Amino acid sequence: MKSIVYFLPFLSVAWATPVQQLVPSFVSDLQSIAVDKSSVPEEKIWNGAKSDPIPFIVSLQWPVSWGWDHFCGGTLIAPNRILTAYHCFDPEKNTDTRFRAVLGTTINQEPGQQVEFQLEHIKRDEFMLGAGLGESGTVYYANDNIVIQLPSSVNVDNETVSTVCLAGGNVSADKYYAVGWGRHNCKEGSSYLRYAEAQVLDDQTCKKVWREKSIFDDITLYKQTCSSFKQADGSDTPIYSGDSGGPLVAVVNGKPVQIGLASFVAEIDKCINLNVPPIFSKVSDHQAFIKKHAPEAEFC
Repeated sequence: MKSIVYFLPFLSVAWATPVQQLVPSFVSDLQSIAVDKSSVPEEKIWNGAKSDPIPFIVSLQWPVSWGWDHFCGGTLIAPNRILTAYHCFDPEKNTDTRFRAVLGTTINQEPGQQVEFQLEHIKRDEFMLGAGLGESGTVYYANDNIVIQLPSSVNVDNETVSTVCLAGGNVSADKYYAVGWGRHNCKEGSSYLRYAEAQVLDDQTCKKVWREKSIFDDITLYKQTCSSFKQADGSDTPIYSGDSGGPLVAVVNGKPVQIGLASFVAEIDKCINLNVPPIFSKVSDHQAFIKKHAPEAEFC
């Protein structure tokens, strides 16, 4: 049975591949800011490969009885600023007041750098629209982005931790990727950083697929973009719970550029609908908001 959009206090790179098994060009594209492999824990994941860190990715965690647990992704856009999804900290759904950001690691329970923060450090002066009428249909979860102003800066060494450049307009690239610690099947999250290669769809194609493959016959996009995902063998690889707020990245002349952040997907029979492309908040359309709360963020 098809359900409404699965609004994710978590999204995820489901059934995706560990970062080490990225298309080799992506790893080489990031080598200038990647961690020396000698410092990476030798954990065996998917075919025994080690995972290369992506130094701008952030694991957002909340306290649980046994310690800390990952719930959303994010990106470091300045030494004390993180960009992530509004719905990860929706006050109607998330009643926690204490959180931490973990950076410089591929295993979210083995933190490299960590900074604790509270709700007061979250800036969200754009109202997030759960559902509302747009010019050509219903808009879902518009303005799904916030900036976290960390109480202290992290050490940006440009090896284990670095900032990411944000798209200042439309970006054309040969390769696009999503990265995160989200669910790798219908129930289980991943402790290891995973990736999915993306194909960015034009708005008309995205809306057409949503109307044909989901229960929504009137969806439109507002400051949003949409991508389909494939594994190396050509099988579908969506994002899912736990990846919310994480980046959609284009590789432009060897440099990673964040063009979107994970917002929502469609669900069927209590699992991801593989036939419907996930929706991302479009970074370039939220420049004024981001620059207001993260003036040091770089746009390119």
